[in-house]
Amino acid sequence: MTMILINGRHLAVGSETKIHIYDINRSELVKVLAGHDGLLRDLLLCSDYNTLISSSDDKSVRIWNYEKGVSWNVLNGHTHSANRTIVFNK
Repeated sequence: MTMILINGRHLAVGSETKIHIYDINRSELVKVLAGHDGLLRDLLLCSDYNTLISSSDDKSVRIWNYEKGVSWNVLNGHTHSANRTIVFNK
């Protein structure tokens, strides 16, 4: 399980094949991001505080707009599980 505090208000929790977004001030689930078919391995928050990147046993990496709740890009083609996510900023 991977957890990331997004903006001091939302917590992203990778669990099984989905990412759950919680409002920590209200203690409630506000959104579920679904799209992976395999177990989530890693979750990363980009420096814009709006983009999440997830990697999974389904051999894909997904790029998410967490506020809209959509995956706007899927990187397929890995021959094995995508275990780690790293972003290099300039």
